Amino acid sequence: MRYVPTPTPTEPPLRMLGHYLLEAPLGAGGQGQVFRGVHRPTGLPVALKRVAEPSPRERYRLKHEFRVCAELRHPNLVAMYELVEEGPECYFAMELVEGAPLYEHVRRSLPHGVPLDEGGYARLATSLAQLLDCLAFLHESGHVHGDVKPTNVVVRPDGRLALLDFGLALGLSDRYATRVEDPVRGTLAYMAPELPWGAPLRPACDVYSAGALALELARGAPPFSGSIVAMTRDKRAFDVEGERSLAGAPGWARAFIAGALEPEPAVRRSARQLWRDLPERARAGVVQRRGGGLSVLSGRESEVATLEGLLARTLAGGSAYGLVLGPSGAGKTALLTNVCAALAGTGRAWILRSLCRPHATVLFPCLDELVDGLSLLLPSARAAGMTLELEPNAVASLLQVFPVLAADAGLGELGAEGELPVAPNELRRSAVHCLRRILRAVAATKPLVILLDDLHWADSDGARMLRDLLADPESHHVCVLAAARGAALAARADLRTALTGVQSPEVTNLRVKLAPLPPSAIRAIATSCSGITDDAVLDAIAAEAQGNPYVAVQLAHLACLRPEALHRAGPVSADAELAAAREPITDAARSGAEAPSSAATPTLDPAMLIRARLGLLSEDAQRLLAVASAAFGPLPLPVLSHAAGLTRPIEAVRALMNARHLVAEVRLEPSMVLQPHHARVADAVLAGVDDDGRRRLHVQIADAIVAEGIDAPVTLVRHLRAAGRLREASARALSAAQQAMARADPDRAAELFELALRFPLDGVDPSTVEAQYAEALLESGDGLRAGEAFERAIEALPPGDRSGTRGVALSCQAADAYLRIGRFERGIAHLEATLRAVGVPPAGGGRRAAVVRTGYQLKAWALRPLRREPSPHDAISNAQRLRLDALLTAGLGLGWPATVLSSVYLAQHLYESVEVGDATHLAAALAAEGAMLSFPGNPALRAIGRRCIERARQLARELDDPALRAFAAQNEGAIEYTAGRWGAAVEVLEEALGIYRQHCRGPSWELSSARYMCAWSHAMLGDLDAVEQGRAELIEDASMRGDVLSTAPLRVGPQNMSWLVRADPRRAREEARRAVVEWPDQGYSTVHFQAMMAQVQVSLYLGEPTDAQARLDAARDDVRRSGLRIVQPLRVFHDHLLGSTAVAKAIHAPPARVRRRALARARTVARRLEREGLAWASALAASMRAGVASVEGDWPATARALREAERCFTVAEMRVYAAAARSRLDALGSQSTPGPRLDAYAADTPAMARCLLPMRAPA
Repeated sequence: MRYVPTPTPTEPPLRMLGHYLLEAPLGAGGQGQVFRGVHRPTGLPVALKRVAEPSPRERYRLKHEFRVCAELRHPNLVAMYELVEEGPECYFAMELVEGAPLYEHVRRSLPHGVPLDEGGYARLATSLAQLLDCLAFLHESGHVHGDVKPTNVVVRPDGRLALLDFGLALGLSDRYATRVEDPVRGTLAYMAPELPWGAPLRPACDVYSAGALALELARGAPPFSGSIVAMTRDKRAFDVEGERSLAGAPGWARAFIAGALEPEPAVRRSARQLWRDLPERARAGVVQRRGGGLSVLSGRESEVATLEGLLARTLAGGSAYGLVLGPSGAGKTALLTNVCAALAGTGRAWILRSLCRPHATVLFPCLDELVDGLSLLLPSARAAGMTLELEPNAVASLLQVFPVLAADAGLGELGAEGELPVAPNELRRSAVHCLRRILRAVAATKPLVILLDDLHWADSDGARMLRDLLADPESHHVCVLAAARGAALAARADLRTALTGVQSPEVTNLRVKLAPLPPSAIRAIATSCSGITDDAVLDAIAAEAQGNPYVAVQLAHLACLRPEALHRAGPVSADAELAAAREPITDAARSGAEAPSSAATPTLDPAMLIRARLGLLSEDAQRLLAVASAAFGPLPLPVLSHAAGLTRPIEAVRALMNARHLVAEVRLEPSMVLQPHHARVADAVLAGVDDDGRRRLHVQIADAIVAEGIDAPVTLVRHLRAAGRLREASARALSAAQQAMARADPDRAAELFELALRFPLDGVDPSTVEAQYAEALLESGDGLRAGEAFERAIEALPPGDRSGTRGVALSCQAADAYLRIGRFERGIAHLEATLRAVGVPPAGGGRRAAVVRTGYQLKAWALRPLRREPSPHDAISNAQRLRLDALLTAGLGLGWPATVLSSVYLAQHLYESVEVGDATHLAAALAAEGAMLSFPGNPALRAIGRRCIERARQLARELDDPALRAFAAQNEGAIEYTAGRWGAAVEVLEEALGIYRQHCRGPSWELSSARYMCAWSHAMLGDLDAVEQGRAELIEDASMRGDVLSTAPLRVGPQNMSWLVRADPRRAREEARRAVVEWPDQGYSTVHFQAMMAQVQVSLYLGEPTDAQARLDAARDDVRRSGLRIVQPLRVFHDHLLGSTAVAKAIHAPPARVRRRALARARTVARRLEREGLAWASALAASMRAGVASVEGDWPATARALREAERCFTVAEMRVYAAAARSRLDALGSQSTPGPRLDAYAADTPAMARCLLPMRAPA
């Protein structure tokens, strides 16, 4: 900020920046431009700082400057109003300081180069007293300004000094975040001599700058000039005794300049020490504001030890999660930051901090600062060996939400290649997944500590994002320390869910509740922040603070007002406090010099002190503060002023802002937001308001929210409830929920529907509301709670309607919700009831099921489904649609737990869809039939299946239905998958997944199946990193929702091999075991089958063929009864494991009889694989023949079979298997084709070769 008395004619025309009108430039520099502006909604004059088209690094610096100043409160610092980040724009609004530059204020009309006169030195002393107290406060609070000079200091007309421009400010000792060393910036003439040569920025640097500033004001000329080398030489040689301009200076000035300009920083005196040496008259009007009062941790030894234990666990390789709870002012922030201060200095961990601020207009305020810190940390993490494997689309989503991360060149380039999803919740989820992977990669280089402070200010969207980020089952070497107000957390279900932490035996979860501090600790804090040493005053502060350190700090400052008013036996009167509030503050209370005898008992009544300060305010300001005190959280000024009945509130606002510590968070988005500085302020303001009066305040606030058109439905409903208007509260919540659904924001809609259901529903069917709530939950991804809500919707129906069309439809939806997430027991119960209600007979099982399925398929094809044109919409009854819905739900929902039954219902659905002619169901039925026809592996049926897909795609295009387009693409991918065309399968399945992500919400069988087949295909291609990445994303997203259908399949089958190539068989075995444990007990299913195959792979990898054979034998009957071998990929892979196990057993079995039997079994399996007619099956057969030949010692035959296997694997695009064949040929000394060997993929090559191509090594 710069003082410009009169705008010049060359200024740019007035223009808008957000909701601010830019009036005139105040200054510009390397750190940005500053403008005089007006906040249009309120008329408040402000100063605006912005950087035109900021780079990611400039964006970070601007936000960092705001954050530093917003955390600090001192009479000589400028108030911060609002940080705004909207698209490319990034700026902040702050208090507009009207006044004169310090040079002009001190020197008045003295000519340049003329030494300062007596009056000037008096003004200099007064200014330095304020400046040094402000700098000491900064340093004690853990910050350095970095650019102290005369043009950065303005003196207001009342004489109060303001220190401006924190663009170079830096936190001390790396207390919160990893620092990035920037080139030295600042103004050379005022810069400490050690800085240009690589010394770190420290408090002593600010002290030197203050000395240079004083020298310029005394001299009337710049303190130093010339080149860097010349200035450094002059600074080190400076001698105050030889300075002619100081010959007539008072002794205090000469001593101050000499002490501040000491060239050695270790000897240079501190700002607080120099302040004490200023003339007493200059210091008399300054109250020392000590920074860091709340950083005194006396009385918190137990809590410190607990948190240090969590950090130690993280440093030892574990993961930990700690939540610090306490009321406002209990010292949560001080506890977190001080515990991490020592760790930050060791360099043993990365430390990221995020303080959630209500006066920051950014997308996710609870994570914004953390991500900004991450943008600076990434280069160091890369240098420490961090590797990132990210999808371009995910990075694009991340950069859309957090553009500052584009500062990392790798992320910026990758994000430019990606595409953004359409649905807002998919954008958020994709960004969260990407951010998780980055944080996980950072933690892989060294432990990561994340501090999340003041999370009670997080908005609903931020809470959901935080929940997704913290619920990371793959998190290792991470310690999350969070802090929130306990009362606020109790009222926020979304935050409680977010702060639950990772529920895992491997993660330590602790809650630390801050109890009131003992009197001795309160006394120490009061002395630290104010210098008070009088025992009687300290006892009074300790008694009244009730263990709250923040209250102790405020009382200590208030006690410095007039000590004689506090040292009396009786209570302090409001009149006395009102008088005291108008008086300047002295040093008496600090030393106890004016205290009467120790027999006097001082008393402190904070409420009386607050009310006394309120008495200094206008009536309008008091009414405005009363409304703000009654509000449930920050509200914009138009609402507050409307509720208070004010037509011109800006003067009241100014009065409240100037009355320090009455209002705290001043936020200007979308218009000014006011809130009491502390709960005690609100309590004191409302102390004299009875219950009826409070209800009237809530009525006024609710009416004002409606009248002003503010989009704050949750706040509005809370005020309506407090006002006793319950029916209106319900109606408002319901209307807002429905609007949120129309905006495709199911997360917000679910929150509002839940709120509406807490109140009486006047004239609204509760069953309908429950069903709408369930649909919102389902679209937001919470299938379990959606199913429960559908059940409540059924219960809310009249008994006679529960078995009617509506009840059956709700039961079908409940079945669908549960089946989508693998809650089969509850889902199947609803499904069976639904099928009975619509007249669908049980499908049966075994051979009968196969007969029934074939019968429906024949009947369907007799109707020529590929030529069937859809019937008119009106020609189809609701009952017919409901029956088709039930059949499709059964066909798709039972695909994992009961594959045979699923095929029966899909065949029946095909037949009835063709018969009825419903366009949507016909498209879905043909798509599913295309995949079903391809499963057995018959080429002729597969060709017909492709025609079905083609017709399904055509119908989906005509209906313009993205879900149907995705489903058709998914089933085309299934055809390629069953044909062993892995590359084509990945391409088509990625198309389907892209449509699902862009246009569809909620969990689904379709999405899970598409991801599963895509992961299998990637595994067959050898793209094991893609398998791991896709699996991690899915497990991260689904584990939060208890969606086992999405997680279990990706832990098993060929995908499990991704852990083996990393030489982690223990993890591979454990994941397969977990898949079975988590899977509902509904009989032998695809998951059991694939888990068994994964375990066999692990046994082969470990060289344990007997265990592999035992697992295959144990599952033989279950596999036969399940009918799963009808699916060609499952059948081929199962045969491969049968043959590989036989070869491995022959290698390890000494008796000739056992060896012959094993080899015969392997030959039989090889012939079976040859008959499949697929390249990959032929390759596996050839590799099996090579294994047999190696056991028999026929090395030429072994080499021929391996070359055939390598050729077929290459044709089938199975790169890992082809590499294994080449490695085996190399071991034989036989010639093989060029290409990667197995060591390019696997960490343990011999073990991986045993798993993929078992054979005996040559002697």
